[in-house]
Amino acid sequence: MFDMTTQQENLMRVQQELWYLTNDENVKAILDTIVEKMNEIRDSSERLKQSYDEAQAFISSDNKYDEKYWVAAYILHPSTTSKETIQEFTNISQEILSLKDKIAKLEEKKIKETEYEIEELKSHLERKEYKLSRIYYKMYYGYEDSEEELEELEEDEASNSC
Repeated sequence: MFDMTTQQENLMRVQQELWYLTNDENVKAILDTIVEKMNEIRDSSERLKQSYDEAQAFISSDNKYDEKYWVAAYILHPSTTSKETIQEFTNISQEILSLKDKIAKLEEKKIKETEYEIEELKSHLERKEYKLSRIYYKMYYGYEDSEEELEELEEDEASNSC
């Protein structure tokens, strides 16, 4: 009986200390940072587990290497989709640089007739930068565009190609 009371008192004391920590404004920023890091670790852990599950199909039966090495190799091995995405990313980056160069040359001329062309190029540049950001987001986070977003990008690309 005495042990139960002592255990209950210890539990209540720790709960009270935790309550003070969670309500202390000086500690709040630190707690927020810890929670953010915990969420990042959880997300990374889930992505790692997904890669581990996907890699199982490729692990050789005559394991010279530990299974972890196979999973690491699988993570490093870019798929065809990744290669295509990287190539598209590179192409769009080059198009953006070309568009910026054209805009700079036209702005140097400062001719009234080129104002419309400059605005058109700037609009095209914004669309390319948006598309580039979508690809970057997809590469970094593994996000797939929805059917509607893909159709919207394709329609925009078709109607506004330079």
